[in-house]
Amino acid sequence: MGSLASVSDDELVAGLTALEAQQRSTMAAIIEHLVEMERRRLHLRLGYSSLYEYCLKALQLSEDEAYRRMTCSRLAARHPEIIGKLARGELSLTTVTMLKPHWSAESAAELLEMAAGVSKRQLEKRLAARFPERPRPDAIERGRMRPTGAERWRVEAEVGESTRDLLERALDLMMHTNPERALEPVLEKALGLLVAKLEKEKRAAAERPRPTATPPTNPPAPARPARSKARPAIPRATVRATYQRDNERCAFVAPDGRRCEQRHFLEIDHRTPWALSHDHSPENLRVLCRAHNQLLARMPRCG
Repeated sequence: MGSLASVSDDELVAGLTALEAQQRSTMAAIIEHLVEMERRRLHLRLGYSSLYEYCLKALQLSEDEAYRRMTCSRLAARHPEIIGKLARGELSLTTVTMLKPHWSAESAAELLEMAAGVSKRQLEKRLAARFPERPRPDAIERGRMRPTGAERWRVEAEVGESTRDLLERALDLMMHTNPERALEPVLEKALGLLVAKLEKEKRAAAERPRPTATPPTNPPAPARPARSKARPAIPRATVRATYQRDNERCAFVAPDGRRCEQRHFLEIDHRTPWALSHDHSPENLRVLCRAHNQLLARMPRCG
């Protein structure tokens, strides 16, 4: 890029204005591309469990930028006029994202008019006046859990009175080992018990897995099973072995060899459907995230 020191003031201003217009047009085109990518579910076939993950990992965007682009593209899929407003500078990714908590088919036109051509701060005031009882998300908000050191994190969350009462009771009961009434020992103990319980329920975890029984030398002939339409449950040991083998991670692999990185919303899937195989063996089972499980259900030859 050449030096700008020699250009005139008018040329500098004109050039900057043109670049800003180009940037808005480019962003509108990016959102249009993301809309079409999600319509085709292309991100799933490329090995990403969500459009957010694709923006984060494939496009190498920051978490905030990936979230804004995903949110804007999903709203634009239902209201394509958003793309034109982005290109003209009437809306930005930030202002569109601010509309999401209040968005509905009935409020869309009002919200778009409210946000057109205003700054973030102006829109905040308009939304606060129009929606004074703004709902708070149940999950920890993005940015409320952040690192403060090499192995330290700050966690902030608002809780209800019943949760506060439980926390106070736990602090009282742990006074003999935690006289300073620090929160970390309580949270670590409570979360350890919760995770162990959920692993047992969701991953068939066991403190002492039962050993496989040794079959007798001359086993009796198995009784002919009664005809039943109900599919038997997958043995817990098999569920546990399948999750361990797949490292508690989605096993979907894209054509280019990229494996999905999702570790949430995991499900056990039969490679060959139970109706065709009657096979609950680990070789016929795999761990898939919900999004890729649904994708393969629609496209059985993919993956």
